[in-house]
Amino acid sequence: AGCSKAVRLTRQYRRTVECSDPRAYATCAAWLDCVRRASSFALGSHQSPSALPRRAAARLQGGGLLGMGDVLEEHQRCSRVQDVSDLLQRALDRYGSFDNVPLQPVIRRISELDTDER
Repeated sequence: AGCSKAVRLTRQYRRTVECSDPRAYATCAAWLDCVRRASSFALGSHQSPSALPRRAAARLQGGGLLGMGDVLEEHQRCSRVQDVSDLLQRALDRYGSFDNVPLQPVIRRISELDTDER
């Protein structure tokens, strides 16, 4: 996934990606929390995303974004997210809140990522 708000940095010889916009960062964090709560059974965990094993966190983040793409593009399956910030803002514009987003397609994509990896 790409994001127009992402800034690539190198810190202590490690490459990182950080958000350049505090409001966009808060939106992403709210979406991640919503997806984590809704899919805890699919992940088999009730831990916070930062406490999840790396593989489960990647499933949650990637599947959550692809699933949101599926929800917004109702008639086609999302294969790549071009701009995370834009995707989440479009979802908020359409549904008003992440709590109103139909989460079945999102949870399905999170579960499929596990199946694809085996």
